[in-house]
Amino acid sequence: MLALSQVRSFVAVVDSGSFTEAAQALAYSVPAVSAHVRGLERRIGATLVERVDGRFEATSAGRRAYEIGRTLLRMHDELVAVTAPACPRRGDGPSRGARRTHDR
Repeated sequence: MLALSQVRSFVAVVDSGSFTEAAQALAYSVPAVSAHVRGLERRIGATLVERVDGRFEATSAGRRAYEIGRTLLRMHDELVAVTAPACPRRGDGPSRGARRTHDR
């Protein structure tokens, strides 16, 4: 399954050119970012990043995946921003098993 964390890590690596900088920006460990990118590459079936002059850059397949990934992340963030006010967070809504008046 495709995970947003994989896409987010991949986009951060391409943006920064570094697994270390991507990990710092995302507050992940470097091994986690590496595993995310490897998992995404396995899922897609293509190498997405390669080392060029000491920095990581998107391959030709990676450039297309990067554009789609950025769009996916933007759309996810927009969806969360639009729906978050209408969705109670854990502890903000009725307790488990309680009936809400609008459920009737």
